[in-house]
Amino acid sequence: MKKIVRAGRLARQWLMYLEGGFTLQQAARFTSREEWDSKFALKLGLFTRDLEMGYNPETAAAHLRGLLPKFFLDLFLLGSDRGNLSEVLKELVEYYEYQDEFTEKLKGKLYYPCISLIAFSGLVLIIIYFVLPVMAGLYRDLSLELPLAVSLVISSSQHPLTGRLLIMLPFLLPPIVYFGYKYILGDNYRTKLLLKIPFLGRFYSCYYTAIFLQGFSLCQRSGREICSSLEAAASLTGSRYFINRIGEVIRMIEGGEKLSVSLEKWLPLHDSCWQILRTGENTGRMDYAVAFAGRYYQEKSRRLMEKGLSRVEPLTVLLLSAAVGITALLLLNPIWKLFQDMSFLF
Repeated sequence: MKKIVRAGRLARQWLMYLEGGFTLQQAARFTSREEWDSKFALKLGLFTRDLEMGYNPETAAAHLRGLLPKFFLDLFLLGSDRGNLSEVLKELVEYYEYQDEFTEKLKGKLYYPCISLIAFSGLVLIIIYFVLPVMAGLYRDLSLELPLAVSLVISSSQHPLTGRLLIMLPFLLPPIVYFGYKYILGDNYRTKLLLKIPFLGRFYSCYYTAIFLQGFSLCQRSGREICSSLEAAASLTGSRYFINRIGEVIRMIEGGEKLSVSLEKWLPLHDSCWQILRTGENTGRMDYAVAFAGRYYQEKSRRLMEKGLSRVEPLTVLLLSAAVGITALLLLNPIWKLFQDMSFLF
């Protein structure tokens, strides 16, 4: 994530200076004086020094490898070599701004549900370790039988091993789930599983399709060869499943098939996007057609995200309310029955 933020900011700064009439060396020098983290500031200074000493951008950019996305550096070098660096940087700024805006909006929308779940987990632990023992004593004094579920929870919380596990569970569960999802499930199986989940599958497909099409459009406009552009754009998704599918597209193109036909076999797109891509290929304006399809899926993934996240907050409140209601019902139902049985005295 830090690489993406750096790349977007760097592209924006360089573009501003280049459009102001400065050379790349001057743009690099001015940018290196900005506030950066210490490691990147050092490497950016070395990059600037090499440019000012007359080294070519490819040699100078070696200092930045590992600190910026490979995709960014490859397109930067291609733009420098072909003399269209400003156009490439403009496209990169748009691409990284979309990535950054999308990620920040997603994180912002998830803060409230996550904080609510953490607070509720703490409340549950307080109930288990402080409230339930008091209620158990009250039940014993009234000669009432505790509900089975509550009895099991109390006995588990008082056991030396399970009691500690209960306290640690809210902290251990997220990393365990993440580790299992990330490292135990294979990438292909994980992606296929995600695609089968109705709403999440649509969002996943639209989001990574938008990333791929944007990257492909960027590579095409910077003058990269088609198969190399497809490979670089697929790597941006970070999904082995997606990369394998685009690998099949590349093999079909190398076998003499048209780009639109190859993509149509392996990439599920909306019918209107296919018509635009076919027209773009026939008229020699494929880069514009791909850019349009990328913007279409950008907007579609944004709408899906907003639609899904607008349901997360009320769903979280509903689930927490249901959990609180069930807990209260389990605890108070026997007491309520006792009062009903005693009603004949009044």
